[in-house]
Amino acid sequence: MSGQWRMFLRTARSSVEENVISDQYPLALFSVTLMTTLFILFTSYFSGSGTKSNLSMTIYVVMVLIMVYAAIRTVSSFSGEIDGRTMEILFSLPIERSTLFFGKLTGLMVAMVPVVAMPFIAYLIMLSIVTGAVPVILLSMAAELFLLSVLTTFAIIALAAFISLLLRRTLYSLGVTGAYLLMMLFISPVLNDFSGQRIVYAPDYVAMFPFPYAILAAGTKSVRVMNGADPVLYAALILFTLIVLVLGLLIVRRMEL
Repeated sequence: MSGQWRMFLRTARSSVEENVISDQYPLALFSVTLMTTLFILFTSYFSGSGTKSNLSMTIYVVMVLIMVYAAIRTVSSFSGEIDGRTMEILFSLPIERSTLFFGKLTGLMVAMVPVVAMPFIAYLIMLSIVTGAVPVILLSMAAELFLLSVLTTFAIIALAAFISLLLRRTLYSLGVTGAYLLMMLFISPVLNDFSGQRIVYAPDYVAMFPFPYAILAAGTKSVRVMNGADPVLYAALILFTLIVLVLGLLIVRRMEL
């Protein structure tokens, strides 16, 4: 095993531990579980939506909280260390900047997977308690939504890292990242409605994604989620993530502290 590969694994493990032992982590797990439970109870009593729609709407709402939390942790890991002058110490170590960059991002992404999984686990447990069984089709849908949610979270982490390295200041990075999330949450549904597309899985489900997919939908009429997600959703998320990762890597390699 090469030295840089060992440093990558060490950096990733350190990043996972840093995020898991933070005070915000158990609070995030508790918050998404509580929000999932309350939203399920609310929609069950006050909504005539079916089980599929109930699951999709629940995940859509909870993902807003998860995306905000992922952005905060990422900004803290990059801009926070630049503000705290600890990034200078890391750059002075015998580790390539690209190894450090991808190691920290990998740790953040691994730490976020349990947070993303928690609402799905809570929903399926509650459903099994109430109904005694979970339909196979619902399990398939939950698996697909989980994958899309994980990819969405990874894309947000990559975007927040790029913004953090570009702006360097924690307050500025949080402001710009938050503004981007708000823009996607408010503008995408408007474009989605304007394009005449309706998402079957959830109302305005396209707003979850940190890529202006609704703009593409307006021109192509391609957003039709029935029994499976449009493959373009996956392609858009992966493409967006790769682009911001490359941009972030270019910045960190040329960064002068």
